Amino acid sequence: MADEVPDALERGSLRPALGRRAARGLVVTMGGQWGRLVLQTASTAVLARLLLPGDFGLVAMVVAVTGLAEQVKDLGLAAATVQRDKLEDRQVTGLFWVNAALGAVLAAVVAACAPLVAAFYGRPELTGLTLVLALGFVAGGLSVQHAALLQRRLRFGALATSETGAFAIGVVAAVTAAAAGAGYWSLAVLPLASAWARTVLLWAFCRWRPGRPRRDAGIRELLSFGGGVSTFNLLNYVSRNADNVLIGKVSGATSLGLYSRAYTLLLLPLQQLNGPLASVAVPVLSILRGEPAKYRAFYRSAVGGLALVGMPLVVLLVVCAPEVIAVLLGPGWDGAVPIFRALGLAGVVHVVGNTNGWIYVSWGSTGRMARWALVSRPLMVVSIAIGLPWGPLGVAVSYAVGQLVLAVPGFANAVRGTPLTLGDVGGAVWRPAALAAVTGGVAAALQALVDGPPLAVLAAVGVPAVLVHAGLTWAWRPTRESVRLVLAQRGRR
Repeated sequence: MADEVPDALERGSLRPALGRRAARGLVVTMGGQWGRLVLQTASTAVLARLLLPGDFGLVAMVVAVTGLAEQVKDLGLAAATVQRDKLEDRQVTGLFWVNAALGAVLAAVVAACAPLVAAFYGRPELTGLTLVLALGFVAGGLSVQHAALLQRRLRFGALATSETGAFAIGVVAAVTAAAAGAGYWSLAVLPLASAWARTVLLWAFCRWRPGRPRRDAGIRELLSFGGGVSTFNLLNYVSRNADNVLIGKVSGATSLGLYSRAYTLLLLPLQQLNGPLASVAVPVLSILRGEPAKYRAFYRSAVGGLALVGMPLVVLLVVCAPEVIAVLLGPGWDGAVPIFRALGLAGVVHVVGNTNGWIYVSWGSTGRMARWALVSRPLMVVSIAIGLPWGPLGVAVSYAVGQLVLAVPGFANAVRGTPLTLGDVGGAVWRPAALAAVTGGVAAALQALVDGPPLAVLAAVGVPAVLVHAGLTWAWRPTRESVRLVLAQRGRR
């Protein structure tokens, strides 16, 4: 085996300077994620001008259905590799071959379902789109364990480079295809090219190589752990994409295009915050399981920092919705503005709601996570269906309300049996929420006074509002101390 193998599996040496490693990893991961945000925002702006809302709607129809397979493509085995205290090479090899086989099987299943997808929506062009997107599952199955080993060893620089570089390749391929007149096919080129480029880059950075499959791999416990993660992911995906399926079926491609773009633009910045922080928080919290006080302190610090940035960001996006839509999507997308604003409430919940997963996975309670999904996710689908008679806007409102209602019970279930309490969660987020409300009020007042081109209005409203938020954060002693605590992690040894 390559000389990286022992280091890839062993992580006891990571405990010294863990705070510094986590802070450095967060900076690197955030840099990569925000690099992808810039790329995705730019590509959305370009593709929205080269393509029609209906083109986006067609691809959203396929992704809403085939995305089910995405939720089980790794069987939760990446999380199992990251969370496990002790790991042997034979186990990782066994997990690799399970993931590789599953990727091939999913590709075949999705390809076989292509005619069914086209028949469901009554759009024959979806057959070809589904067949093309199915190829990405093969690439995904080959890279699961390599990405997990890099995360396990806190090698966030390699992960960020792989993710950002692969996405850049996909964007270039998609924009080139759209400019050449490929239409909706260009939107399928982006994820496919990104998936294969990501696999190549991950194998280049992680020099671990799998051996031959073995019967005595010792992965039964890991499969059980991953099963809980996969069950949750699958049910969570169904509830979060039921809106796309139902709108596409009832209201058509154009309405779905408006809804899906509004949803993506609102949640995209939050994903750039949640994704990097989750990739750092889960392995760090897994290492700290044996030290409850440090576990609790790290979680509170991470969630508080996330809320301090994410909540005002959502509020500003909602206040400036007309300008954001006009700048990023251009003319012809005005119908997305009220949908964008209605989803704002869900966005506020999403800022901290996804941190439930950190607790479940790091504490090893994935079975409880799956059981919660069996209760909460069907309730979300019912909530979405209630708003369907009022079109995309009604669905947006009902989706947001459902997210808000389930937030507190969700956290109560997640913290049970851990060093955390609901008071820890509330204590970490209430001050950032109050500051976000004040910042939103300032932005709304400025917006009423400013007139001009959308980009100029965004600058005139956004810059002062951000400065006000920063000033209030530093002036309020508890939030100032929280910021200092986060910054102090960078120097902790």
